[in-house]
Amino acid sequence: MYSVQVFRLTPKTVFFVPFETSTWWTMTFPPTRTWTRLCVPQENTTLGKIMFSNDSTRGSNRWHVIRVRSGCQTEVINLSEAFFPITTHYIGHTVPCCLDNCALCDWKPQRGLFYLAVYCLSRTMMLELGAQSSGHLEQHAKLMHHGLRSGQVIRCQRRGQKQPIYTEITDCQQNVTAVAPIDLASKVMALYKLPCSNPGDTIDDYSSRLAGIVRIRNERLALELKKGVSKGL
Repeated sequence: MYSVQVFRLTPKTVFFVPFETSTWWTMTFPPTRTWTRLCVPQENTTLGKIMFSNDSTRGSNRWHVIRVRSGCQTEVINLSEAFFPITTHYIGHTVPCCLDNCALCDWKPQRGLFYLAVYCLSRTMMLELGAQSSGHLEQHAKLMHHGLRSGQVIRCQRRGQKQPIYTEITDCQQNVTAVAPIDLASKVMALYKLPCSNPGDTIDDYSSRLAGIVRIRNERLALELKKGVSKGL
């Protein structure tokens, strides 16, 4: 929305120009004897690119998350050699826990989530499992298939809304390249609006850097929870 100055040349015709541009428009009005200021929606074409804009030609920096609904079944191809586990808290939405001196641990219970990089619908995604579902899959993989390996076809099924996801390895494809653990970690952390890893970072370096960010964020969230409890909310 740009403010414009209106110049009346005839009883019914005025010319007006926005302050930020030099393009003229013409519009007919009823006769008037006063100056008028208008707000006309017009795309900014002179001040360069807008900061908060999206380039639709670029791919998304985030991988989609597969969450199996009640009564649904799907098959994915595993791209990970091991689970990527994180500890979280639920405060209306899920936030990561930094474990060491986490302020939210005094207010909310911990909940473990486990992620696998998988291939589904012709794109790389993430499979999110809870502690019970991931434990069942890991035990099945160790017992029947010598552990998790890239290329394994995993069938996922949820029988009820409150039931864990039932998983089973049904096949194994050859020559499937595994996703690096640091790449999976970056994509998982992007779900929680945290920065990605730097080139050359190890998992330990990346974890240490994010721990400080998460600690400060959780201190602010804990303070908001404390204010809500003191007000009786």
